[in-house]
Amino acid sequence: MRKIHYLSGAILIQNEGKADSLLYTYSDAQGSLIALTDANGSIVRRYAYDPWGARRDADNWNAKDNGDHLIVSRGYTGHEHLDAFGIINMNGHVYDPYTAQFFSPDTYVQAPGDWLNYNRYSYCSGNPFRYTDPSGNLQIGPFYISLNIGWSAQGGLSFGISAGVGLENVASVGISIGFGAKYSNFSFSVNGSIGGAYAYAGFDTKGGWMAGAGYSFISPFSVWSPVSINTNMFGVGLDYSENGGVSGNYMGMSINSGGISFNPSIGVSATLKYGTEVVYSDLSNDVTSRANSILKSQQEMIDYLASVNQGAGINGVESVDYENTVFPKKQTETRDADGIIHTKDGRIVSGVTYLHYRGFKITGSIYMSPHLSLGGFDVTFNHELIHIYHYNKYSGGKLINDKLKSYSEYVAHSYNQQYFPNEIAPIDFSGYGYSHTDIPSYLIPVSLPLIPQPSFWIK
Repeated sequence: MRKIHYLSGAILIQNEGKADSLLYTYSDAQGSLIALTDANGSIVRRYAYDPWGARRDADNWNAKDNGDHLIVSRGYTGHEHLDAFGIINMNGHVYDPYTAQFFSPDTYVQAPGDWLNYNRYSYCSGNPFRYTDPSGNLQIGPFYISLNIGWSAQGGLSFGISAGVGLENVASVGISIGFGAKYSNFSFSVNGSIGGAYAYAGFDTKGGWMAGAGYSFISPFSVWSPVSINTNMFGVGLDYSENGGVSGNYMGMSINSGGISFNPSIGVSATLKYGTEVVYSDLSNDVTSRANSILKSQQEMIDYLASVNQGAGINGVESVDYENTVFPKKQTETRDADGIIHTKDGRIVSGVTYLHYRGFKITGSIYMSPHLSLGGFDVTFNHELIHIYHYNKYSGGKLINDKLKSYSEYVAHSYNQQYFPNEIAPIDFSGYGYSHTDIPSYLIPVSLPLIPQPSFWIK
C-alpha cells in the first residue's frame, strides 16, 4: 500500500514495508509543480507543461513527458492529473488540456461584463498565462445592510432596508422591507442576484403576493461611488402582483394591460458591510526563508515600517503580520515553518491582503512572507497598499464588484512590473476608461537594487 500526504512545501510518501520518503516541492508563479528534491537538495524529478496544462518534457519542451517515474499525480496549477486519460481533475470541474475546455460548463458566469465568460466551458477566459482556476467553488462574502430611498413617477417616494450575504464575485441573497409613502403600503420580499440578473418574491399590503425577475445593466453612477445611485432607465424586467397582474418594464417604460407609460425611477442606497474576505495574493517575487531574509522578525518589520511612516493604523492598514500562522476565519492561506505563505492550491506568495468590512469603513490586514531584499519587501507591501487604497476609494454600495477586483489587480501588478518585468498583469483594463496609474502617494520608496527571482525558488 502506498500513501501520499501533501504537506505545505513538501510531500510525505509512505510505502508499506519501506522507509518513508520526504520530498520537497517547488512551484512556479501559477502554482504548477516544477520540481521535487530530496533532503539534500538534489533534484529527484522535474516537470513541465504547455500553456494549457498538458505535460511535456522538462528538458525538451517540443516533446511530451514520457510519464516514467512521475512520483505524484499533482502538476499543472497544483491539480491532480489523471494521466491514463490525459485530463486534469480541478475539483469543481474536470479539464482537458488538449482542447483547453472543461468537460462540464461553469455553473456561474463569473464576470457578466466580460463576454469571454459566456463560454462556460473555457479555461481562464482563454488566457492561462494570466489566470488560474483553483477550484470553481464559491465562498460566502460579507454580510451587508443597505438603506434605500427611491422615487418613481407612478409610485412616488419609497423607503427600504435590505440585508443579506454575498457569494464572492457571483451572487447575493437577502431580504428586503419597504414602505411606499404615496399608498402607505408595506412590502416584504426575499431576493437573489447573479451578476446583473435578479429575482424576488414576497408580499405587499396593497398588491398582495408578488414576484418578479429582470436584468439591471451597470449604472454609470454606482460602480465606483461609496453611495450607490440606481435607476430603472438601465434595466429590463417582468413583474407580477396578485392585485395588479403582470407588467413589464423596459428602460423606464412600464407595460401593462392599460398600455405603455413612461415610469422613470431613481434611488439612492448606502450599504454597510460586515465581515472579512481574502482578496489578493501577490506573486512570489524575492521570497526566501526567514533565516535568509532581510527582516528576520515581526519586530524588525514593525520598526522598518515605522521608519518609512507605514504600518498598522496608517492609510487603511489594520495590521501587518510577519510570523503568525493563524489567518482570519475564512482562510485560504497557510504559513510554513520558514514563514513563507502558501495559497490553498500550493502557490508561494510574497504577500496577501484580507479586507475587513466595518460598516462604511474598509481596512486591510497584510500578511507578508520573508524577502531577500528590502526592495522586494517594499514592492510587495506597496502592492497590497494599492488594493486597500482602491477598495477605500472605489468600493460602492453593490456587494458584487468584479470590475473593481480586476481593475485593482491590473494596477497593482502593473506597478510590480516596473521592478519585476517578467510579472504579468492579470487583465487588460484598457476598455473601461479608468486610469491605470491610480496609485496612492504614500507608497514606500523602493530600496534598490532588487535581487532577481531564481528560475525556481529554493530555501
